[in-house]
Amino acid sequence: MRPNFFQYIATREEFQYWTGELFDFVINGQVNVKIHKIYSLVEVAQAHADLEGRKTTGKLLLKL
Repeated sequence: MRPNFFQYIATREEFQYWTGELFDFVINGQVNVKIHKIYSLVEVAQAHADLEGRKTTGKLLLKL
């Protein structure tokens, strides 16, 4: 299941409030976001292959 909160957020102000709360948790270290690897754009094919091959844990980021 993918988490989805749009059924619970009625206004833009609510959205901004709750996303602000989430980012505060991340910035303050209360939520640990695991970054597996940062790929450059020329490595996008490798990033895709790693995802398909289940070689990753955590987030994959593409750097411009």
